[in-house]
Amino acid sequence: MMPTVGMTRAGLIAALLTCLWAGPARATEYISRDEWPVIQRGIQVTQYARIAGVVDALDRTEGADIVILHPGGAAGHDWAMEIRDWLVALGVPSGMITLRPGSGVPGAIGLQVEEQGYR
Repeated sequence: MMPTVGMTRAGLIAALLTCLWAGPARATEYISRDEWPVIQRGIQVTQYARIAGVVDALDRTEGADIVILHPGGAAGHDWAMEIRDWLVALGVPSGMITLRPGSGVPGAIGLQVEEQGYR
């Protein structure tokens, strides 16, 4: 946040502390419902850049988990379970995968690598 002409010293300090408290941003990779049927064909899952990137980030981040953010309802939960099963098939321990409703993007699943400090 850049200081403005009217920003007080206390406001600037509060803005800086907010940035420090927020911690590092968690990037979310989204998979749309339309593209999923093409991805889920065996070897293509391992070659899909977004999934491979999330698994790679998990490997580089000690003590982290993958969070699958899914649309609400039974269909969204079932889709998240399917993606979870693929991640397990790729070698991600099931205990390192959390399903969470609320992807924030209609018709899409979000994948995040979340450090333990975020829980």
